[in-house]
Amino acid sequence: MLTGRVPFEADTPVSVALKHLQEIPTEPIKLNPSVPLAVNNIIMKAMKKDPNLRYQSATEMLRDLTLALKNPDGNFVNTMNTEEDFPTQVVPTIDKKNIEDKIRDEDKKKGKKDNFFKKHKALTIVIVLILLFVLSFAGMQIFFNATRNKDIQVPNLVGMTEEKAKETIKGTKLQYKVVEEKYDVEVEKGLIISQKPEFKADYKIKENTIIEVVVSLGQKIVKVPKVTGLKENEAREALENEDLEVEIEEEFNKKIEEGYVISQETEPNTEVPAGTKVKIKVSKGIEKAVVPNVVGKPKDEAIEMLTKDEMFTITATLTEQDTTKADGTILKQSLDAGTEVEKGSNITITVNQIEKIVEATATINLKSVMNYNSQNTNTTNNSVNNGIWNTTTDTQGKNVAVKLMVGNDIVYNQTHKTSETNINVKFSGIGTVAVKLYVDDVWKDTKQINLSNTNTVTFE
Repeated sequence: MLTGRVPFEADTPVSVALKHLQEIPTEPIKLNPSVPLAVNNIIMKAMKKDPNLRYQSATEMLRDLTLALKNPDGNFVNTMNTEEDFPTQVVPTIDKKNIEDKIRDEDKKKGKKDNFFKKHKALTIVIVLILLFVLSFAGMQIFFNATRNKDIQVPNLVGMTEEKAKETIKGTKLQYKVVEEKYDVEVEKGLIISQKPEFKADYKIKENTIIEVVVSLGQKIVKVPKVTGLKENEAREALENEDLEVEIEEEFNKKIEEGYVISQETEPNTEVPAGTKVKIKVSKGIEKAVVPNVVGKPKDEAIEMLTKDEMFTITATLTEQDTTKADGTILKQSLDAGTEVEKGSNITITVNQIEKIVEATATINLKSVMNYNSQNTNTTNNSVNNGIWNTTTDTQGKNVAVKLMVGNDIVYNQTHKTSETNINVKFSGIGTVAVKLYVDDVWKDTKQINLSNTNTVTFE
């Protein structure tokens, strides 16, 4: 894990196994010089061919790992065979029988161990893998802790001279770099205008981080060039060539093409310090608006959608009747939905207006229509009295059939005296209708009335 490769490599598993038995693995520090010496020695001791030369307990390995955290480059790992270091001792005499019994007991114990590992191969492998993982994880922690850069509070260098800034970061293992020098209206020459990373309270960075600074060149008096009428990039270049900063404000303009400067806040040829911010207005061209789809919308909702923020101007509202659509909804719009047009463009909408049935009254002055005169006589009873004819005058007029039609429908057909002056006939209709009067089936008059505006008609 620390070197990026396995201890032994070969073409076949058998060859790898032989290397495990016969060869000493290459030390990790030779493959990766950044591996601490103590970690290197711990790994090599754990990989000794002879089990007696390896760590004899987890406590023993943990002790060395703890020391490695404190002293990564220390050479304290004992890689010698401790069994060979005992001094010469006097060994008591043991008779032959005791020796044979002791050997026999050790053989039995060894046989039990061998039988256990043979019967529990899977468990043995799991234990070995766990131990390897623990060792590897501990080694990684030691390595990363040994090589990890420390966190350092970001210093505030803004307003300092370069000498003062360098002195401030001295001994912090931070690096200092001037990335730009520019004129500044407010900051004196030689002082730092800004830094990156910026200073923030409790904001820390790693060792060896480069702090980039911008240093002031002080004030410089320059003349503001004329940029009105130039393209935006040309205006920016002209101002920056004079060491001036540019602030751009965009706005819609029907007269100035998009991307051209409409005006500048500071008059041309005005003398200002270098670094002064010059504000210019750049045209965004004609403001466009996307036509919404208002067909099928209620009239009030459609009007609100079209006139919101003065997007469109409704120049006319027409009406048509479509009985298959809801009354008051929009049937048509003069601009196609989804098209992009100039903001404020004129638009005409057509509203569905279903005419309602209106009750109306026709007043007939039959006397006037028929030119009836009560002085006209009409003999109704003739007799001779002493040779003289007797006559009676008909003051009521004769009976006639009065018929009223609305369109092609007969709405009234009754008999009246020609002397009647106030015959009222109720009828109903929609929109503009033709009301026709007949007397004894003879057409007398036709009146066209719009029931949306009036509900009375008079024949006289």
